[in-house]
Amino acid sequence: MNTFKTLFAAVALSAFALCGAEPYLSFPLNEGDVNKVREATGKIDKVTVWNANQFEVVDGPDGKAFNFNTPDKIKTYAGLCFNMPSGFDPAKGFTFTALVKTPENMHRSRQYELFFWSNSHGKGPGFRIYVSWKALWVCVGDGKKAVRIASKNSQGTLKDNTFYRVAVSYDGETVKVYVNGTLRNSAQGVMTKSTRQWAAIGASSPRGSAYGFNGIISDVKLFDKVLTDAEIAEMKPEM
Repeated sequence: MNTFKTLFAAVALSAFALCGAEPYLSFPLNEGDVNKVREATGKIDKVTVWNANQFEVVDGPDGKAFNFNTPDKIKTYAGLCFNMPSGFDPAKGFTFTALVKTPENMHRSRQYELFFWSNSHGKGPGFRIYVSWKALWVCVGDGKKAVRIASKNSQGTLKDNTFYRVAVSYDGETVKVYVNGTLRNSAQGVMTKSTRQWAAIGASSPRGSAYGFNGIISDVKLFDKVLTDAEIAEMKPEM
């Protein structure tokens, strides 16, 4: 592994047109330079890299890709932590999308964190998105109760070491989970805005009793609106 002279993606906060929608935040994670994420401007005023020695640059679907590596026996977690802009309120509606490559050998019950902005791993307030039991999961809550739904069904089971375009949306009442542009599950749920200042990609904490991702995460986008089923269907995996 190199010294991270080339490690991962610039944080792109400029306008990006997607089916008429512009992301609130965009992390391409495909340029291979760890320093550029620390130089983020625009809506984000601080970015911290957790456990940089557990990151690796690999060939990805669009240039270099950012590979998260969290061995099962190590209680430190590779991740990107950033201050969430105060103006973003997911309880009013949001969409999260990302291109991910699942771990080579997914441990069935382990929770592989994709995105975390919640006061807790359980009831919130806020939301978290992760892979577990070979499915994409989302948890939204208001601090008193939470709803968790998964993509798993006969067509939605995630395979090891495979690229997927994943998406989650919430419109204030209904949370939806998509895999490769197809709606896999939905449920009613109530969420309030997290009071945590920071959010994270790839982990929920840098160490301790937490959760981390193994595999590639790239092309992360967070919208402050609900994309339609048709808009999400247009976002195909890019391999």
